Amino acid sequence: MLPNLLRDLSYAVRQLRRAPGFAVTAIATLALSVGIATAVFCVIDAVVLRPLPYAQPGRIVDFETHSASGGYFQPASWPSYLDERNQATSFQALAGYFRWRESAAETPTGPAVLQVVRTSDNFFDVFGVPPVLGRGFLTGEEQAGKNDVIVLGYDTWMKHFNGSRSVIGSALRLDGHTYTIVGVMPAGFRFPLNTRDGLYIPVHLDAATWMSTRGGHWLRTVGRLKDGVSVKQAQADMQHIFASIGKAYPDTDGGRTVRLQPLSQAVDQSSRGPLWTLLAAVLAVLAIGCVNIAGLLLSRGVKRRREMAMRVAIGAGRTRLLRQMLTEGLLLALAGAGGGVLLAWSVLDVTRTFLIKALQRGADIHLNWTVLAASVGLAIAASLAASFYPALKLSGVDPNTALRAGGNTGTGRGEHRLRAGFVIAQVALTLVLLVVATLLMRVVTRYRHVDLGYDPAHILAIDLHVAPVRYDGRDVIADFYQPLLDRVSHIPGVHADGLIDMLPIESYGSNRDVHIAGQPPYPKNVEMLAETRMVSTGYFDVFGLSTRAGRTLSPALDKNANKAATVVVNQAFVNQYLHGSMGNSTPKLDDAKDPDEYTQIV
Repeated sequence: MLPNLLRDLSYAVRQLRRAPGFAVTAIATLALSVGIATAVFCVIDAVVLRPLPYAQPGRIVDFETHSASGGYFQPASWPSYLDERNQATSFQALAGYFRWRESAAETPTGPAVLQVVRTSDNFFDVFGVPPVLGRGFLTGEEQAGKNDVIVLGYDTWMKHFNGSRSVIGSALRLDGHTYTIVGVMPAGFRFPLNTRDGLYIPVHLDAATWMSTRGGHWLRTVGRLKDGVSVKQAQADMQHIFASIGKAYPDTDGGRTVRLQPLSQAVDQSSRGPLWTLLAAVLAVLAIGCVNIAGLLLSRGVKRRREMAMRVAIGAGRTRLLRQMLTEGLLLALAGAGGGVLLAWSVLDVTRTFLIKALQRGADIHLNWTVLAASVGLAIAASLAASFYPALKLSGVDPNTALRAGGNTGTGRGEHRLRAGFVIAQVALTLVLLVVATLLMRVVTRYRHVDLGYDPAHILAIDLHVAPVRYDGRDVIADFYQPLLDRVSHIPGVHADGLIDMLPIESYGSNRDVHIAGQPPYPKNVEMLAETRMVSTGYFDVFGLSTRAGRTLSPALDKNANKAATVVVNQAFVNQYLHGSMGNSTPKLDDAKDPDEYTQIV
């Protein structure tokens, strides 16, 4: 059989070389269809189908907590989290965590900006994934004085520590503070799932403010259910606990609500609908490609009918001809699959940065062996299926009829019906593809035409990370930021420069309760919050923002330390708290703890 197969392959190569137009068209059609399908299958596999990289992920639940008014997502405070952890009976482990900003690290490969996840000491118990080196956190290592330890993410270990096994016990400077590396997590472990270049440290905050204040809500919560406990039972348990804490501390915890859901359901919820829609479009593209391949092979079969009739006349058997035609289809399939894999790899490589930003599990998307094998199998199946009917027809041709027909082969009623069927299938599938593409374009267009309040086309941004320890007792504005802005302003083409602590749109920032001086006290358990950003005076010029009333920040007017702090508010703030107009005065924001302290709205 092997010599026959080799002869069939050799003959198939010669046939394709004699018809380069057909070969290129068929291979390109198959490569395009399979390549796009493979790329999307990789995304679906990583984001939707693949289990989360934790032990028994179905037992891990996400906490969605809201304030008393129900309108604000409101994480726990540290004291409230401790109460929840101590009173809960449904959880094997209930951990707190937060990821606020990146930090500057001094690694063996040089300075690096890393994403730091600050956690409670039982954080790794929730996920049930042991480190590949060293250990996780020990009980009590969330306490001040014991929390100068760090666990590296696998990507961070490989990229910034060269995968050295001697890293355990070594020191790492992070934001100017020294930590001891005690462990390395395995490849694929990330939490939150969109963490990149990550490392984990126990909560390391100022105990006098964040750690002791019930009114500061900043700590996210995740838990692992005990064996035999359902999400519904845990939900009832936590509702009771929240009600109890709310009665004990009505000013800070009264009326707060909680909703539990499996972590797997909380991941990339907003993206699943568009992904399934995209999959439908890709399947339509794949089906159109298969129909096109079948049409090409059918047309080529019509042209080769006299050739096959001649081979039958000189003694070729039907099985021999059938095998030869399927071998040609297999050759096309392998060439198309190779092109498809190359195309899929290129698409995923080009879009990798976008996928990582857009999807929580975007960093896990790659061309894996499972999808690769499925793609090759799909290409072979599609090509062989498309080849089978023409091969069956040609292998059973009557040499007398075919040779007498001369140039009229392929004009029979059966061939016309088959070609009409292919055309109908192509039109129907194309219509499906057009509808799905239109839906996707509407989504993309809606995002592209959102009014951001500024034109981002000519704005460049860069993250700066300055270790606070380096500027203890010094003015970081005068010693670092202002000289930096002075240099940036002299770069050719730069028309404005400024600073902001967190870019707009990219993420939510800190918020605080506000009260307009002179207004009656606001109702209890009703949040009157405003999101805050710290900016330099040049920030408004960078974004081309002008005031509707009043002025922006001014060094000349705001530099006097004895004057009240000044803020600029947006129109949404005015509508919410000033009834749509600032009037002729400059309103003041009271300090809730000290009525004599206030902030001036300018």
